[in-house]
Amino acid sequence: MAAETITYNTAAADNIAAELLSTATALNGTIEQLLQDLAPLKQIWLQDGTSQAGQAALAAQTKLQSASQDIISLITSFGKTVNSNTDLARATDHGLATNLFA
Repeated sequence: MAAETITYNTAAADNIAAELLSTATALNGTIEQLLQDLAPLKQIWLQDGTSQAGQAALAAQTKLQSASQDIISLITSFGKTVNSNTDLARATDHGLATNLFA
């Protein structure tokens, strides 16, 4: 029976983790910019306090912020998990090499 081989490309995993974390940061910045860009329009809608558009804008903003933060948190968590697993793979590889060639 042939020996099973497991390969793990740590450089590729590092790149994936970095891209995930970068994407989360960029998404957060994009959402913040969107909210800043919409602020003047939202202010007009909310001036008299009775505008349905203003109330709808507030409700939509709340949903957008909640959903985007959930997505950003998920992407960030996944990126950190990839980093952690890559570190574990490196440590395991180092430990095996050390024991094999000791």
